[in-house]
Amino acid sequence: MHDTFYVVAHFHLMLSGTAMVGIFSGVYYYFVSLFGIKYSRFFAILHLLYYSGGH
Repeated sequence: MHDTFYVVAHFHLMLSGTAMVGIFSGVYYYFVSLFGIKYSRFFAILHLLYYSGGH
C-alpha cells in the first residue's frame, strides 16, 4: 500500500477536511468580534452535521 494513490488520496482528504473544520470553527468563533452579530448556534450545528455527512 505504500506509494499508492490510496495513501495520497487519504492524506489529502483528511488534511482538507481538518483544515475546513478549523476554518469554519474560526469563522464561528470570531464572527461576533468582526461583525457584532451573534451567529445562530443552531445553524452552526446544522452546518457541521451537513458538512460531516456530505464529506
